[in-house]
Amino acid sequence: MILARLKNFKVLTPYFKKYIPHYVIGFAFLIVHNYGYVKFPEYMKLTLEEVSATNNPLLVRNLLLITTAYLAITCLFMYISRWTLIGLSRKIEHHFRQDLYHKLLHLSTEFYKNEQVGDLVSRITNDLNDVRTMLGPGIMYIPNSLSRIAFFIPVMITLSPILMGAIMGLIVVLVVLILFIMPMLRPLYKKIQTIRASINNEAWQFIFGISTIKLNTIETIKSNHFNKISHRYLKANVRLAVFEGFTWPLFLFIFSMSAIIILAIGGREVIAGRLNLAELLQFNIMLSILTFSVFSLGWVMSLITQGLSALERINNFFLQPSADTKKIATLPTSGKPKSITLKNLSLKDPHQRIILDNISLSIKPGEIIALTGKTGSGKTSLIELLLSIIPPSSGQILIDQTDLATIKPEILYQIITAVPQETFLFSTTIKNNIAFEEEHNPNLPRVITAAKLSAIHKEITAFPNQYNQILGERGITLSGGQKQRTAISRSLYKKASILILDDALSSVDSQTEKNIIDNLKKFKSLKTIILSSHKISLLRIADRILYLDQGRLSEQGSHSELMLLNRQYAKMARLQELKAAIE
Repeated sequence: MILARLKNFKVLTPYFKKYIPHYVIGFAFLIVHNYGYVKFPEYMKLTLEEVSATNNPLLVRNLLLITTAYLAITCLFMYISRWTLIGLSRKIEHHFRQDLYHKLLHLSTEFYKNEQVGDLVSRITNDLNDVRTMLGPGIMYIPNSLSRIAFFIPVMITLSPILMGAIMGLIVVLVVLILFIMPMLRPLYKKIQTIRASINNEAWQFIFGISTIKLNTIETIKSNHFNKISHRYLKANVRLAVFEGFTWPLFLFIFSMSAIIILAIGGREVIAGRLNLAELLQFNIMLSILTFSVFSLGWVMSLITQGLSALERINNFFLQPSADTKKIATLPTSGKPKSITLKNLSLKDPHQRIILDNISLSIKPGEIIALTGKTGSGKTSLIELLLSIIPPSSGQILIDQTDLATIKPEILYQIITAVPQETFLFSTTIKNNIAFEEEHNPNLPRVITAAKLSAIHKEITAFPNQYNQILGERGITLSGGQKQRTAISRSLYKKASILILDDALSSVDSQTEKNIIDNLKKFKSLKTIILSSHKISLLRIADRILYLDQGRLSEQGSHSELMLLNRQYAKMARLQELKAAIE
């Protein structure tokens, strides 16, 4: 089972190649220190023989000093080998985590729609730690144990072939048990890792959904649900503990039999004169060291089984295709506004339900376009297509006559900037949130200008630390409207050619909205602006309004033109005007 899963190591090959010289040094010191362990029992034998054969305390003292010095050097070599090999596992863990994070950044949005946050976090933390443990102690103890076995067994056979033959029988039994039992642990480890991911995901939802939980008074329901998952985790770990609780005492019992064998067979050999007490002591010391080495193989197999299971889960990330592998086209990223052309654009969901149906239109450079329509009419889906978050089912989107599907993401997102419906702010300063693409060297005058244009400057200066005010998790320090305006500031800070606002002023009061609208009008010569909204006050500023109905472009024109048509847009506008008059 383990051999069949060693193909998962392929993803780690580049890291092993990078550190080949370090591994050579680490394994060299490891082998030398194990050779030293062979000599230690031999010196102990010589010391005992001298004690038995002579009354020269000086010679005995010298032998003990030599033995101590030899053991100290051996331990120093062991420290160097451990420092090198365990240190390498930490370095590989660091690089692996960086590459994993880079891979996650370049996966498609569709991938994240099918994954749970808690599971992702579990894989890049807990699972990666299991992989690191496998690469450190797991890899180190295999050559460590095998080299000791290779060094010790010939010497022990020389001392007493009969005694070693009996001990080898125990070792064979132990190895067979290890090879039989360890594959049975894999399903348990995998189940524990999966449930642990579920716990992380449930905790994440609880923390970020605490307001909803409290408002709906479902604390008890959520607590009971979490307890069920925790109980499953407990049961899985108890099963593992029971299994290991049976396995390791069994191994220990087999090792304990070696002491009985030494007393029974070794004692008989001493009585028969084929072995003296000093040689029996040497054999016993070597067996004790060898016992630990063979015993550690069982522990190592457990680490490797757990590590391979974790590596298999992590490999699922690397097997996912990156979203931008075939995008090679470039465009000038200057501040000039861009044209946008939609050709027969259609979009269907996985169940083949039509979301957008054969939309064709041209947007001139510097034009302000407004998207509106009933909820579910396809506005946000069209914006996601423009942002290359999802691919169209058919049709094309062209930016300055270049197919959007071929433009490199790093180029595309210099050209386009967007404020989505759900704004996300980082737990850092307001200044860094606005200039987050340049957070290590933000241009403060540009930050302030962007904040003024989005009508948030005065509120920022009211904070004790002003632009250096640290925001809480996901921007919790700010209100909904402040979050939206900070996100708009971020988009205005970026010198992009196309600005997209997806219902980005829904939480803003009418006066602040008017100020922002007036400021947006100033960008007509610098940006092509696409905004999505239900607010007539915002839609009025557009050069052209696109009214979507069930995924189709049913109306387009300026506010006055659509009012004259007296169709769905006009009805929506009059209804809003009536509500405003009543209020």
